[in-house]
Amino acid sequence: MKAARQNGLTIIQSPFILDKKDKEKYKKIYFIGFTTDHCVAQTMETLLSDGYECMLVSDCTAAQNNKIQQKIENKYKSIKSKQIIKELSLQ
Repeated sequence: MKAARQNGLTIIQSPFILDKKDKEKYKKIYFIGFTTDHCVAQTMETLLSDGYECMLVSDCTAAQNNKIQQKIENKYKSIKSKQIIKELSLQ
């Protein structure tokens, strides 16, 4: 399986790092990192187009400025790290 987008700014490259069976194993993929508007967003786009549920961890990502960061947070499903910890502690 090849990634939907391969433009150098996504971490997903061929061979694809997640197998088809991984969709059943992983319910959500959480994203953290720098350059939210480039590497993080484009990797999320790749996985979204392949059918994965992706969540941006908004307080664990960073863009060049707050305006860009907010734009990306509004575009994708996002969550704060404290919410993830709470969800995991309930399991």
